[in-house]
Amino acid sequence: MGFAKELLAQQEAQGFNFVGSKYVCGNCFGDYAIREFIEENAEKRRCSYCGTSSSKPIAAHMDRVMALIVEGIRSEWGDPDNEGIPYESAEGGYQGKVVDSYDLVTDELADELEIENDGVREDIIDSLGGRLWCQKDFWALRPGEALTFSWEQFIEQVKHHTRYVFLRVDDDSDSEWEAETVPPSKMLDEIGRMVSELGLTQVLEPGTTLWRCRVHDKRESFDTVEELGTVPSGEAKYSNRMSPAGIPMFYGALDELTALKETAELREQESTVATLSPWGTLCQMKVLNLDRLPMLPSLFDESKRELRPSIQFLYSFRHDISKPIIKEGLEHVEYVPTQIVTEYFRCIYKDADGKRVAGILYPSARNPGGVACVLFIENESCCDSVDESRPGSEKGGPKYLLLDRNKIKRIAFSVSCGVTVTGTLPDDS
Repeated sequence: MGFAKELLAQQEAQGFNFVGSKYVCGNCFGDYAIREFIEENAEKRRCSYCGTSSSKPIAAHMDRVMALIVEGIRSEWGDPDNEGIPYESAEGGYQGKVVDSYDLVTDELADELEIENDGVREDIIDSLGGRLWCQKDFWALRPGEALTFSWEQFIEQVKHHTRYVFLRVDDDSDSEWEAETVPPSKMLDEIGRMVSELGLTQVLEPGTTLWRCRVHDKRESFDTVEELGTVPSGEAKYSNRMSPAGIPMFYGALDELTALKETAELREQESTVATLSPWGTLCQMKVLNLDRLPMLPSLFDESKRELRPSIQFLYSFRHDISKPIIKEGLEHVEYVPTQIVTEYFRCIYKDADGKRVAGILYPSARNPGGVACVLFIENESCCDSVDESRPGSEKGGPKYLLLDRNKIKRIAFSVSCGVTVTGTLPDDS
């Protein structure tokens, strides 16, 4: 075989045309995985594209970088002829979404590649050549889409069909996506698997302060554990985001304003009063932390890109379970999916170490940047004296949260333009 044919065969096998003797530095890309690859494979001290130079190697051969890029592209994109998209000339060509290399680089993958140099972009497009591209496994849901669709099926099932025995209902389905999706009876275990795979549990150390809010008439005053802690079992009359009526849980937040905004209802009164109470954890508590999900891995990160579907799903899942629900009479139905998920993590889930979690942290939908929490702690496990938490205490039972009565605050707040603190009230007001 002649050199030209051998080169052509090699280029065809690799999926791109060789760029030639050019070297590219990390400054020409924003994607972390490509930048790391360039740093690890740098050979030259000057970039052929942006002209950056250094006393040490900073630029890798463009063909080596192209090999990395094409490998990442092929993990999610394929040739339409190989992915089963029919071609009908009378109907305008391929009967499905197909893009050329230019559109793939400048549109579909612009946010993935994060190319910072026009010359680099042009060489990548030229190197990919006249190939056409489509979604890999075109006729199937993408893994992330399949998980989201499965969650939607779960919601539909538990809200409108089988609420209490869905785990044992036969998973017969007439969905065209049946092979790719997770049936409702297995959805909770799938969420648990993703949580374990991504290591989303963390430990709240002893002394961590959590704030709790109680909204009330300004003529009332509260300062006891029974009044400010978890609602006693007999008084848990209403459904909440994470707990159904009759099953009390401790709702709080990592800061005062988030506790207030998560608790206050947007109603017509110009102002009202709330008591904010600080609670300190008395022991280590392992919790599921949905506030700090990992960054979506790069398409070009070979070691982590298989996690992309799980992380993409968990971002949408987190948004779904933390979004505000308007109380118009059907909130007890709207809360059902998150209540079931919470009960799964409270009663069934165990992490990689075989440990249960004591609660869930999640981003506040009413105070962006704030973190809300629900802990699986009842009123009997709250106290206002360290002595109560010691073995042999007359009040008995383990204690997990300590009320700091000296730092309780009574505040006035307005709801006319959102929730805004308008003043601090004296204890006898």
